[in-house]
Amino acid sequence: MISQQELQARLDQAAADFHLPGAAIALIQGGKTLTAVTGTTNATTRSPVVLETLFAAGSVTKVFTASLIMTYVDEGLVAAMQTPQAEMPWGLGYDQMGLGWTIRKSGGHTMVSHTGANAGAHSSLALVPDQQGAVAVLTNGTTGAAVHAKLTTEILRESFGVEPAVPAKTPATPVEVNLERYTGVFIADDGQVTFTIENGRLRLAPVAAPGLLRSFYLMGLPAPTPDFLTPVSADGRFVADRGLPVWFIDDGTGRPKYVYVGRIYRREAGGAG
Repeated sequence: MISQQELQARLDQAAADFHLPGAAIALIQGGKTLTAVTGTTNATTRSPVVLETLFAAGSVTKVFTASLIMTYVDEGLVAAMQTPQAEMPWGLGYDQMGLGWTIRKSGGHTMVSHTGANAGAHSSLALVPDQQGAVAVLTNGTTGAAVHAKLTTEILRESFGVEPAVPAKTPATPVEVNLERYTGVFIADDGQVTFTIENGRLRLAPVAAPGLLRSFYLMGLPAPTPDFLTPVSADGRFVADRGLPVWFIDDGTGRPKYVYVGRIYRREAGGAG
């Protein structure tokens, strides 16, 4: 079991490694709650982070919103929220989606979690219900995603036996597919992705809408850049050279109508395929 001193040391080290201004972490294990804080709330005033410091939790608040809604539906709201409602797209490291929670099974345990991002802030919340365990990390810097991913992954493995998700990988044996059927332009509200063939490989060229680019900047995320894809299977699954899973979805006629690249994009009307 992780001690208070070790939790504090890990938070301090992770924040230092990733040059994070400030962060807070809470761990529930074995009926006990451990907390730790580090750093500052303001780079100018140098006010320290304390347990009462408020952080912008971003999308983590969705699970609380869903909880409030479910109180009007059923008293068994927690079980309902953590019950699978839909399968997750391939390659994301999760098995299903509940009501506000992503769900993944590992080592005989079920973990439910959600991450959040806001302007200059990243957060995560992970629960292991059968062990009454939880890990919550709040940060106030653009490198916060790296910090909460590192700490959450390590603590879930060591304290609850939940192994990290296996990332999508290119197959050892090359998969032969007709790349032409995947070429074209796919669009969504926040931009578009274009697929072409270059030097015998499928090339992905994303173009984000101006508003989304602004959000990326505020959250410290890089703007999307072109990448090349390697087929993983004959059913339209690819993995990009930088590790991003890409999944083309047919409309029942063998013609890809949708593609998942971090979100769902629809083939542009009249596009090739």
